[in-house]
Amino acid sequence: MWSSIESLRSLSHSLMWGTVVFAIMAAVSTGVRYYVDRRAGELSSQAQRVDAEQKEQLQREREAALKLQVEAAQREQREASEKLSKIEQNVKGRHLTSEQITTLVAMAKQVCRSLPVVSVTASNSNHEAQVYATEFVKALQAGGCAADLALPIPGLTPDVTGIHIGVRDVQNPAHGALELLKMLNTLGVAFAVTPIKPDFFPEVSFVMVVGAK
Repeated sequence: MWSSIESLRSLSHSLMWGTVVFAIMAAVSTGVRYYVDRRAGELSSQAQRVDAEQKEQLQREREAALKLQVEAAQREQREASEKLSKIEQNVKGRHLTSEQITTLVAMAKQVCRSLPVVSVTASNSNHEAQVYATEFVKALQAGGCAADLALPIPGLTPDVTGIHIGVRDVQNPAHGALELLKMLNTLGVAFAVTPIKPDFFPEVSFVMVVGAK
């Protein structure tokens, strides 16, 4: 088959070109492989980056939701504490402080000689108001005032709240009412000057009324 020189030369020539073609194909294959590997690496990195970003976003959303829950819980706790504080203040009775008692006694000693009887009254059915009124009476008595707690007939209506200095004439209150007004102002006790009906403690010119809290 390959007995002639020409046939051998033809074979050699074919083999040479085959080697060149295979070399080219190998180079192309290597290049394609390099591109494929690099592209695969890029896609893998991109996928990992997207996955990481999604996890970070999910974590941020969870943290934001948790923060909102914590803030809501803290707000509810504050509201509950405020409500509890208001309830405690409503339940807790009013009292004069030791400093207020000392001040009231000292002031009473200066004016009680010129005062008539200081009438103090409170709601018949309100024990807290009666206790608070009694503290004023005791301090006034300690200062030399003729003071006493007298429950009104008829009794005070439930809508009477706070402390009132009841007078016959708001424009021209009695001397004793003015002195009592000065005492309460000095003590820092809130009150109102209120006209009283003729049949309410008719024997006195003024009266201190302690209503509901």
